[in-house]
Amino acid sequence: MNQRLNLVFFLLQFSILAAQVQPGVLQGVVLDSRSKKPVSDVLVSCGAFLTHTNQEGMFHLIERLQDSIIRFNLVGYEEYAINLSEISKGPVLLTEKFLLLSTTVVSASKYERPIAESTVSMSVVGKELPNRLNSLSGEKALDRISGVQIIDGQANIRGGSGYSYGAGSRVMLLMDDLPMMQQDAANPYWNDLPFESIGQIEVIKGAASALYGSSAMNGVVHFRSVTPGLEPYTSITATSGIYLKPGNGKEWWGKNGELSLPFENYYAIVHRRKKARWDYSLNSSFDHKKGFNKDNNSENFRLNGIFRYRLTDSLLLSLGLNANGGSSSDFFYWLDNGLYQGAESAATRSDKLRFTIDPKLSYHDRKGFHHKLLGRYYNIFNGADNNQENKSHHAYLEYQLRKNLKVLKIDLQAGAVWNATWTKAQLYSDTSFSLGNQSLFLQLERRFGKRFILNAGIRYERYESNGPGLLGGEEVARKTDDDRFIYRAGLNYNIWNAGYLRMSVGEGFRFPSLAEKYIETTAGGLRIVPNTKLESEHGWNYELGLRQGWLIGNIKGMIDLAYFDSRYYDMMEFVLNNQLQFQSRNIGNTQISGFEVEFYINQSLLNFNWTLSGGYTRIDPKYREFDLSGKQLAINEREFGTIGQQNAANSSSFENILKYRSKDLLRMDFQLDFSGFYMGYAFQYVSHVEAIDWLFQVTLFIKGINDFRQIHDHGYRIHDFRVGTNWGPWNLQLNVNNLTNEIYTTRPGLMEAPRNMSLKIVYTL
Repeated sequence: MNQRLNLVFFLLQFSILAAQVQPGVLQGVVLDSRSKKPVSDVLVSCGAFLTHTNQEGMFHLIERLQDSIIRFNLVGYEEYAINLSEISKGPVLLTEKFLLLSTTVVSASKYERPIAESTVSMSVVGKELPNRLNSLSGEKALDRISGVQIIDGQANIRGGSGYSYGAGSRVMLLMDDLPMMQQDAANPYWNDLPFESIGQIEVIKGAASALYGSSAMNGVVHFRSVTPGLEPYTSITATSGIYLKPGNGKEWWGKNGELSLPFENYYAIVHRRKKARWDYSLNSSFDHKKGFNKDNNSENFRLNGIFRYRLTDSLLLSLGLNANGGSSSDFFYWLDNGLYQGAESAATRSDKLRFTIDPKLSYHDRKGFHHKLLGRYYNIFNGADNNQENKSHHAYLEYQLRKNLKVLKIDLQAGAVWNATWTKAQLYSDTSFSLGNQSLFLQLERRFGKRFILNAGIRYERYESNGPGLLGGEEVARKTDDDRFIYRAGLNYNIWNAGYLRMSVGEGFRFPSLAEKYIETTAGGLRIVPNTKLESEHGWNYELGLRQGWLIGNIKGMIDLAYFDSRYYDMMEFVLNNQLQFQSRNIGNTQISGFEVEFYINQSLLNFNWTLSGGYTRIDPKYREFDLSGKQLAINEREFGTIGQQNAANSSSFENILKYRSKDLLRMDFQLDFSGFYMGYAFQYVSHVEAIDWLFQVTLFIKGINDFRQIHDHGYRIHDFRVGTNWGPWNLQLNVNNLTNEIYTTRPGLMEAPRNMSLKIVYTL
């Protein structure tokens, strides 16, 4: 490998010297000072002339330049400057900054920057975390990140969301800058993510609507794919897992002739390659699961490809293709207290086929403008029984413009979004709807000296939905719309060496999804009905944080402290109406405040390398209107009570706390590597959910929930263990999850996994 790199470097050096005899053109190469590998996308500037290095780290310059100083800049590296006459002496070597503070992130500003300079709270994990946890989907990996909780498939950041029955999300899910949400329901389908090619996961915590729109009211989860390197990469992965008997003895397997254990088998093939101006990534996977919850089974396949072609050093074209299909069955709630078996009337079976086509264009012009054009066509078919089928088509187009205004010392980011969805669904009274969204955004950032950064942004967001005028025989408005200007501002100050203070305030805005407003279906014996009068919600988030890196000998670390306060106005939640039906409603104003501590420690000693990371989040989620006298109201009188009375009446708790929130969330992960072997331990603690819908505790509808909650009123603690080895091209890993066999739920009526084991084998060509 080293001989091959030396040969490449020799040829590059030779090409540099050869270029000197060509009149008017010079060329060079930029390498990482430590690995000596080429560094791409480096901004090379000489006076008014700007260019970027290509995948081989190469750049070209015009020889007759008035300015004799050439500057090299890339996020995560120290700035480097040399004289024009020195360019032929050898490759340019860039030095990486302190890694824990210079990790490159895109989500906070829509362009690359060090995480330490972000004005908002962010957590970033590489592909190592999902690999260590043997995660087979994005939601499992997210459920180990500080401050993030997945409740029955729905993302919840710092308590900003509860449980909304699969409709509506306050967290935006992105994959390579494009939204991965089903627009009619505003919810993520985790199986659509090509998890085999994920390179980095970035999480914005707090309101991000000014940059990302409606569904980013509580934050953003951005999955970024791996870019092919100089060497071709091919891997084959096989994972097999089994679920063991739970501690409560209420499993269905091993009884009444059910002999086989629940299992999940997963297979994937990944191939990435770069050739001349082309690079591509191809992935395929198949997953077969027989669930620990009886008849919660699935078979899924996924195909994904990303193709990039660099026409010039400044113009990049790409095309992404993704398909996900299969069948599944599950149930809404259990048969009785703690059973891994569903009530017969609560079962659902479905088939699906979803695919996306994503064309993109990126262009750097000679005047320093960076243009991006992002497109998507998203086709969804969810075929389900119980009148829950839906079909939709989604078109998305976004234009982004970035320019560094050197005279004003301002970095400008602007863009426009056009979004449209057409859907016909049994789920929405077997009716056709269309949903349109248009937005414009602008963000300005000014750097004062080398330590102080100030930014501000504004977004105009407009939503419009069109329906048939009749819904279930009732006349409703054919057209509803809403619009709003959304603002944000933030600052970051490098107060001392490796210490960064940040402060931000941002607004959020969320238009009701079609599912929240028009859904009509049943879940077991419960009916979910439309609310055509549902209004948009809005709010804001304030945060103060400090990120500090440190290095003591060969021990390096980072600690991040944050205080946050979020306000939501006209918040939307599903509640029980006086006909004992669930319906999405505006529940008034809410407030969620709290603090978070996140840390990372690493040391290398001889052949040993150990890492300890984790975080603790504490929240105080409250209704602004909460009147306990509402609990004395009869069901048919609740409609006429105040908002505060209705909030108290619809909650199982006498404490003023938002439903489906845990006040305390602790996550830790330890990894030890030594001589090709490794072992690790992960722990998480989630405190008891104090408040749920009061109906769930009424035995008349769903059995056993109240009994289960009285016994399991201490939250849950999950211990995971792993051990593995890297042996040449082979990687073998054994995971034992829920080591102590904790009995727990994340939402009422649905058991989570008992102790389980999985073996993963990866062969890399």
